[in-house]
Amino acid sequence: MQFDAKNPGLILFKQFDDRKNVYSGAFTSSAIKAWLEVNSLPWVLEFDDKAIDHIFRNGNPALFVFRDSSEAGKYDEI
Repeated sequence: MQFDAKNPGLILFKQFDDRKNVYSGAFTSSAIKAWLEVNSLPWVLEFDDKAIDHIFRNGNPALFVFRDSSEAGKYDEI
């Protein structure tokens, strides 16, 4: 299996969205931490305490989509 990693290199493997993110920034703790914060959550997630913290504490951009709860099963595949 080839990971496309360089030496030094850092790859984040995930079970959602882009399955693999290859880091190409500076190897400083602040730069790596910022990259991990951006790439550690799925693009679409339920609005819960973890999402609130990620969006508002860090000032990350967000799009909120609301739906009528009476039609909840209609959009399960999204």
